[in-house]
Amino acid sequence: MARKRRRPGGRRMPGGTVPLWSAVNGGLAAAALVCYLLATRQQLVVVAVVLSSLYPVVPVLLGVTALRERLSRTQAAGLAGAAAAVVLLTLAAG
Repeated sequence: MARKRRRPGGRRMPGGTVPLWSAVNGGLAAAALVCYLLATRQQLVVVAVVLSSLYPVVPVLLGVTALRERLSRTQAAGLAGAAAAVVLLTLAAG
């Protein structure tokens, strides 16, 4: 069992791969912001706004894949509709 490091205040710091995955998550968030800024500079605001408004899809897909949660028919239809909207807006903007 891995020992956890202690902070001066007595709290334990997470061990294992938690700091690694936190750094990966921060890097991906920074990359997403850079991509958003580049899209707005290239006048692709419609696509950038639609994609950024779909951020709730990521936790849902994570729940389905990592936690093996089941989607209801309504939820699956909503995800399919959102995906179709992204494809249609991307084709119309291109």
